[in-house]
Order: sequence, then C-alpha cells, then structure tokens
Amino acid sequence: DPSPSPSPGPTPGPKPPVKCDDGAECPAETTCCCVTEIFSICMQWGCCPMPKATCCEDKQHCCPQETPVCDTDTGRCLPSAGVMLGSVEWSEKLPATVTRNPFHDMFKRHASGKQRTQQQ
Repeated sequence: DPSPSPSPGPTPGPKPPVKCDDGAECPAETTCCCVTEIFSICMQWGCCPMPKATCCEDKQHCCPQETPVCDTDTGRCLPSAGVMLGSVEWSEKLPATVTRNPFHDMFKRHASGKQRTQQQ
C-alpha cells in the first residue's frame, strides 16, 4: 500500500511590515528613515522604497545598498565618495504608516483633564 504523498507546506504569506519604532511602520522590503528629529528622538518617519537603504542627510531622500553614498549636490547615489561612475538618481521617501501617535495620547489625557475641571 503506497503511503500518501505529503501535503504541500503552507504558502508563504505577505512579508510583515518594517517596524520603525513603537508608533510607525513601513511596508515590507523598504527602509525606515527619520524625517523629523527633535532632541535626537525621531518624531516622524519616512519609508525608502528599497531594503537596506542609506538615509540621506537631507532627510528627504535615500540611496540603495549598492550605491550608498548620498551626493546632495547632484541628487545622486554614488558607489563610493566622489565616484560618479555607476551612480544612480536618489529616491524620495514615502510617508510611514503611523500605528500609534504618542501625542494623541497626551492630548487626550490633557483634554479629559480639562473637562473634569470644568464640571467641578
């Protein structure tokens, strides 16, 4: 009696999003880059449309892993500093998905505190 053939394994589902921090995420196969930073805390994230990207200092653009040097003068990504051969145009970041807004929690608490004092 032949044994039953093994059933095919589970099909891989969509890749999980990339977590930037507790409050933001980017789609799978992208890179989180900080867009707005205050006191070295990232307040707003952007997503580079490629994995393992380099975040450029202008906070708006990013470069692929193969050409990681951001040339802000030319708006290009270089394979290494000063090398234009093999450079590519840099990419603009997309906004990250906000999963939890810490400010929203603060405002909610503040607002509910105000309502309580008005009722007294």
